[in-house]
Amino acid sequence: MAEKIETIALARKLADVKDGEKPTLRREMRARGNMELLWFIQWFPGGVAKLSEFILENFAEHVGTKTVRGVEGELTAHQLALLLDEFDGYRGWLLQRTCPARWEFLSVLKAADLKEIDEGETEYAQEQREEINRINIPKLKAALINFARRELPRYIAEYCHNPAVSLSDAPWFLEDLPDLLFRTMDLHGASAIGAIAQTEVARQIFDALDYALAESSFVMIEGKTRIGKTESLRAWCEARPGIARLITVPCMNSDVDFFRAIAIALGLELPHQAALSEVRQQIDFVLRYSRLCLVFDEAAFILPQRFSKRTPASRVHWLRSAVLDHNIPCAIVCSPESFGRVSDLFAKTTGCDVQQIFGARAFKVKLPNSVSLDDMSAIARVKFSDFDARVLEYLASIAFSSKGGLPALEQLAKRARFLAGGNGCDVRLQHLDCAISEITPNACAVVPEPARTLRARGAAASRSDPVAAKSLYLPA
Repeated sequence: MAEKIETIALARKLADVKDGEKPTLRREMRARGNMELLWFIQWFPGGVAKLSEFILENFAEHVGTKTVRGVEGELTAHQLALLLDEFDGYRGWLLQRTCPARWEFLSVLKAADLKEIDEGETEYAQEQREEINRINIPKLKAALINFARRELPRYIAEYCHNPAVSLSDAPWFLEDLPDLLFRTMDLHGASAIGAIAQTEVARQIFDALDYALAESSFVMIEGKTRIGKTESLRAWCEARPGIARLITVPCMNSDVDFFRAIAIALGLELPHQAALSEVRQQIDFVLRYSRLCLVFDEAAFILPQRFSKRTPASRVHWLRSAVLDHNIPCAIVCSPESFGRVSDLFAKTTGCDVQQIFGARAFKVKLPNSVSLDDMSAIARVKFSDFDARVLEYLASIAFSSKGGLPALEQLAKRARFLAGGNGCDVRLQHLDCAISEITPNACAVVPEPARTLRARGAAASRSDPVAAKSLYLPA
């Protein structure tokens, strides 16, 4: 069994379902979320083994048949008869793992006999109840968990690869699997979104990408550097790996590097020496049947960085013909300076106006030029939640007033944490003061400066002897 779902095999399944004579599976794929679930499984880090492990660790109470899950306290004769029926075909496995002295007779008993055993006061009924009580249900549940640990990855892989397998064909030992897969996908999405501050930049990017996805549209997002574009893009795509993939466009001029970056984002495994035509063919096939939203960061590199009068805009033309012409949702993200400068020069040199090719189709979004103080504070609270509230307020204020923006925020916080003694140590105002004197000495706080101690001594120590400064601020 393959650890990772093969992208091409999954695309072939979808092609067979769409183009073949399988109306039931076609309806299932059209149902909201089912296509997304398949590509979420394909994307899941560690493959189906890790996904199965996550499900069994977080939803262990769902493992087993309906009767096994419903047993509370002592097992009744009626429940035991139901178990034998549910484990039909696995009876030897069941007997071996629960170790009763004898109980096969229950499979032929009538309902009246079962009732007599459960409710009767005769010596016979008491003897049978004692025999039934020897059945170890916790041991059976543990055995089912181990069985599921072995069989669940095989089932999930078969579901992704085999056109004949439907999501409704849940395995007998985990009847709630479809619901658990969707819950796992929702948990992952909530975790990814919760890891980022909801700044104005993030809100505008999320809104633009949601629009591109909902309307199968092309979006062009422009924003200056150091305002949190890439982190917002990454969070949105990581929250929705079943419907979107992030591609960081390489700065190299080679088309092979460009298409290989797309292939990696789609999960395609290609030989290192694969021909460009082969790479493009597989990408086109996967996009046709997955319709995954492609989000290109550093999109200025889509244009050739070195060109002459006869240089073709091959990447641009592929994007138009293979993605936009097929209404596959897409977004390109860049800084206005880099994209505008390169596209203007390229149009002047080659006569190919990329702005005109994209402009007629693109829904353009211009992001704020800077991060507000409130947003800077929100980012600080998310990224450095272990810091004291006063330290966070002061940190955001200094980063906001400096020219460094978000990078300055991270540098200051990391340096202050190091001076405090590393993760798990209490970062105090004096640690931050020392970091400010080293990284942004000319920055001024735009909020009232909080009360603190050792500022001058810490700043002087950091300039003359950083080691001494570190030892000075280690918590007592």
